[in-house]
Amino acid sequence: MENITTAEKIRIIAKRKNKSLSSLAADLEKTPANFLNQLSRGDFRESDLVKIADALGVVYVSDFIEKK
Repeated sequence: MENITTAEKIRIIAKRKNKSLSSLAADLEKTPANFLNQLSRGDFRESDLVKIADALGVVYVSDFIEKK
């Protein structure tokens, strides 16, 4: 299975939740242009991802898993 980027995951979840990226940007108190630029760069802090997840009604989980 091909890996997808964080930005792609955000776009997919937003689409499934019937939420436009402009609406999501407004929920995050960002301009649509700034949010779209952030998506295109894939430049997210963990705190950004938590806010995005909250705005989309999902939970953001970050994990470290030990190699075996």
